[in-house]
Amino acid sequence: TPSPFFGPLFCYGGFFCEGISPLECYGRTGKDILGTVGINFDVISDEFTMWTDIAYMVAIAVCWKLLFVVQLNRLCSGGTAPSAPAAKKKPPRKGDKAAVDGPVREVEPAAAAQGTGLSSQATDASELGFDPLATADVEVGDIDQMRQMRMTSVAAVPLQSQPTVSLQDFANRGSREAARKLRSGGEQTELAFIECSYTLTIAPKSRWAKFVPLPAAERCCGAKATEKRLVSNVSASVSAGHVLAVMGPSGAGKTTMLNMLTLDPGSGNATGFLTLNGHPLTPALYAQHCAYVTQQDLLWTFLTCREHLRMALDLYRPSLSAKERETAIDDLLDSTGLMSCQHTKAGNMFFRGLSGGQKRRLSLAIALAKRPSVIFLDEPTSGLDSAASAKIMKFMKEIAMQANIAIVCTIHQPSASVFEGFDDTLILSSGRIAYFGPAAQLAQHLKGVGRELPANANPAEYALDVVNADFTSKASVLEVLDAWPKHAPPVFLREPQQLGERGAVSGFVGQVLLLFKRHAVLTVREPMLYTARMVVIFAVTVFFCVVYLESRQLTQVQIMQKAFYVFWFVCVPVAFPVIAVYALNAEFVTVKKEVKDGMYGPMAYALANGLLQLPMMFTFGLCAMLPTYLILGWPWDTFLTTLALFSAHCWAFECIAQFFSLSANPLVGMLKYLNVWFISALFSGLVFRGRDVIWPLRLLYYCLPMKWFFGATAYSIMASSPPYEGTLACNSTGAGAVSYCPDEGFYCPSTEEDPFGLSCYGETGPQILDSLSKTYDAISSENTVLTDLIAILAIGVFFKVNYCVYLYASCTAGRMPNPPRQIKI
Repeated sequence: TPSPFFGPLFCYGGFFCEGISPLECYGRTGKDILGTVGINFDVISDEFTMWTDIAYMVAIAVCWKLLFVVQLNRLCSGGTAPSAPAAKKKPPRKGDKAAVDGPVREVEPAAAAQGTGLSSQATDASELGFDPLATADVEVGDIDQMRQMRMTSVAAVPLQSQPTVSLQDFANRGSREAARKLRSGGEQTELAFIECSYTLTIAPKSRWAKFVPLPAAERCCGAKATEKRLVSNVSASVSAGHVLAVMGPSGAGKTTMLNMLTLDPGSGNATGFLTLNGHPLTPALYAQHCAYVTQQDLLWTFLTCREHLRMALDLYRPSLSAKERETAIDDLLDSTGLMSCQHTKAGNMFFRGLSGGQKRRLSLAIALAKRPSVIFLDEPTSGLDSAASAKIMKFMKEIAMQANIAIVCTIHQPSASVFEGFDDTLILSSGRIAYFGPAAQLAQHLKGVGRELPANANPAEYALDVVNADFTSKASVLEVLDAWPKHAPPVFLREPQQLGERGAVSGFVGQVLLLFKRHAVLTVREPMLYTARMVVIFAVTVFFCVVYLESRQLTQVQIMQKAFYVFWFVCVPVAFPVIAVYALNAEFVTVKKEVKDGMYGPMAYALANGLLQLPMMFTFGLCAMLPTYLILGWPWDTFLTTLALFSAHCWAFECIAQFFSLSANPLVGMLKYLNVWFISALFSGLVFRGRDVIWPLRLLYYCLPMKWFFGATAYSIMASSPPYEGTLACNSTGAGAVSYCPDEGFYCPSTEEDPFGLSCYGETGPQILDSLSKTYDAISSENTVLTDLIAILAIGVFFKVNYCVYLYASCTAGRMPNPPRQIKI
């Protein structure tokens, strides 16, 4: 029954809740509850509008579907017919100068090529007088235009007079001098790998074996694992000044063999002896004397060729003076043919930079900056045309000879010109040796096993056809493989010999400073990691400020709107580190390779990266705080406190993003981060109360940072806020006394916006916080800002430590093969 004093104030909708705050009183029936909730959330109503809502959703979907169809049609039918050529000139008439001098004779391309030594099969820029290793990217249209110009003018200008830049010029001009400065002592280095095998254990196909360890599955479930040998007793060696090419058809074991040589055997069982001048090739020895050029060039997108080499020399050879360092950089650029593009950024799939051949040579130049004894290359000719492939192999042979380096590379299908660049070749098939020895003697060996080389055939292609079990009978392939032990030279472990001295690399502090400098430059140049997020955070914050612009008013109805803005302020900015997961994953692959090559240590990178993160987090805070305080009028005396909380919150989620960036697949890492972000938002304290969640799920309420930031921010902006309008103090005696007074000691009279006085939270900050805490227990009127800040930092430290541990383990996971049976020394 309505109170004569209150009227309908505490009897809205014909009911009230005795002993319960009006803020927690919604009704008995569904219709009552919907009507009460609809006061604060106008999208909820006690009227039946289901069919109208469905019609709206279908209409929105139809609109987007139509836009999709229109755009799809536009993209799929975007082809245009070529425009008509210009009208031909009329033939010369009698009396014209051309007629007097004689008719114009067109030169056929084939005839012109025949008369000048230019092949009619010329199809790329290298055959038109342009060295593909020394020039930048050439568009197809440019090549066609150059071909036409060459063909039409070839009768007047001989081809030999056209200037060409060859790799020999680069080698003669720079590599000898570079070699003299890169290497000292002229020691003879030999890399040997003896009786190397690799076996992969395949788990049994049992329903229960998936859920228990393999030994237990074999005991309890009778499941038997099978073994597959990918490499079987492979022995070979390569000495300084020589190029060893590892060849074979698909599935022959080339990549597995190269992974073993680079101490990255994976999860299988690798056995054998790897020695460098008789010394076991340990990870430490590998980091000192070896370098690896992967198939995918791992470069820094926004660094130029010169900056890449300067960083490599600073880290590998810190003892060089500034003048010596610049001279060494010039020598490397000159000898690798990169001088013309020294200021071009590396680029990636989104940002155009160096061509594929230039990237490959830059990767090789970085490896040469280390002055290694051995260089491993995985498919160095992948993605290059035949002319460029031949040039790069010839260049590698020159480098091996001049710099006294042993080079091991895998090649999939070499042409005859590429094959000429090999000193030795190792041909594998089904993980076994088909041939190892000088490349020039391959044809003789094939003849000795009854596979004589046809006339004018490419020895490499013919040998790969002979050992390819997919297109040749298995019996024939086995016959060739079984014949090799009869021709194989004896294998011995040599006595350890002295290795060339290597200068000291940069120390830990020097590494941190150099890496900090490099990543500071990348931060300025690369938009994805930080710059794009600054812009997006600023734009999204402005958007939400405009949406919640009415929360500036100090009325009871707007208190809940301000709380909702705080929720978005807490949740949305930390969703964008999902972009960082992708960028940091690509960065991790490059860092892992550089650490393995001994350029710097993983902890130096982690520290330099962490030092750079801190100012970026404060910058994110400014991008979000300034629009909020300027547009919504938050109290400026809380600015520094809220900035510290926001920066710590961003840093905690940045550490989470870093941890998930170490996933093997960046998309999986991004999904993991989004899961953590969503769960953190769900357990932030606004969606439901933590005390209503069952154990152990309630742990998520305390183990994720959003709950702590939400409560601290709400206290920071509410505790010292100006008085809010719309509340009256209770008076239980005398004139104007009320028959019922809430425990809070105040009530809110009816208004047009709130006819039942439901939005009644209080006049002062502590009253408002106490009222909100009844529904949202992450909010409290007690000052726990310092505790909340410590909790946020502790969560960030937890993920940062795990990131460092996993980073260190991943970067130092190289291991030597297990020794096989003993062999003679």
